[in-house]
Amino acid sequence: MPELSQEIQTKLQKIWASYKEAIGAKADGRGINRNTLPMFRPHNAFLAFDSQAVHFVMSSANAMPGMTYTQMADLSPSGVVSRDSILNHCKTNLNYDNMSYVNIPRTLLDDDDSQSVQTQLDEIADSHLEEIVRQQSASRAF
Repeated sequence: MPELSQEIQTKLQKIWASYKEAIGAKADGRGINRNTLPMFRPHNAFLAFDSQAVHFVMSSANAMPGMTYTQMADLSPSGVVSRDSILNHCKTNLNYDNMSYVNIPRTLLDDDDSQSVQTQLDEIADSHLEEIVRQQSASRAF
């Protein structure tokens, strides 16, 4: 995988932080404890982008309290990378399990209209929060 420039790393970190802020606000608005969400518990993160999307994968596997190990990658030379390929990479190469995944449009990395970015992140966070709540409800049912 190509080495990431400092500018790209900063953009990835910024969009990841903005996404976490958006999903945290959605959780707060619904009375959901943030600590039940993977991105607010000790976790490791894989942040990558391909030609169309930015992929965020979180896993609590081998996570250290108070520390987040984040790995970043440019997957754009591979074109469009599927969710399954990303998760398989994280499982095989990073020893992640119990993963949470979300992606956002790649265009948000370079969008200078912060209101437009926030609106899209809010919509994605809303859907992702619904998915996490469904998964947690299903796992409690067994």
